[in-house]
Amino acid sequence: MHHAHRVVRPTGPLARLALLACLGLLGLAACRRSPPDPKARARQTIAQLEAAVEAQDLGAIKALIAPGYHDNHSNDRAGALRYLQLRFLKRQAIHAFVREADLHLRSDGVAEADLLVAVASTALPDVAAIERLNAAVYRMTLTLTPDGDALQVSAATWHRAGLGDLLD
Repeated sequence: MHHAHRVVRPTGPLARLALLACLGLLGLAACRRSPPDPKARARQTIAQLEAAVEAQDLGAIKALIAPGYHDNHSNDRAGALRYLQLRFLKRQAIHAFVREADLHLRSDGVAEADLLVAVASTALPDVAAIERLNAAVYRMTLTLTPDGDALQVSAATWHRAGLGDLLD
């Protein structure tokens, strides 16, 4: 069943936090050995990004944002890091629930991950918690570019989504 999605330009602090949550999830990827399977490597990177955001580890996040990073809301690497630092200072806790909608590998080693991400200040163990807490939900596409044995986020697009998107 296909649902028409209305694209809304996210403007609130949770919108940017969701984007930066995905970026932050990459933070720990540099510290771990990459799996040999390219899809497993991309999935591991996304899981590590989630952990880094929840740990609010800005240094680990920075290591995996490509110098040429850009997104569909005019952020570059420095702007994304500044915003994330501000959000970390303002929030005691950040929790993300990440669901992979699609993962595409290109022949040049670049991975494009289409994700649904919910963000809240309380743990989000499942979709029921997302609904109960009225967490912000976003659809994101991350471009993960090889950098040696690691992957770096080189581009991102994102917009507000609904709880129904997580259920599809």
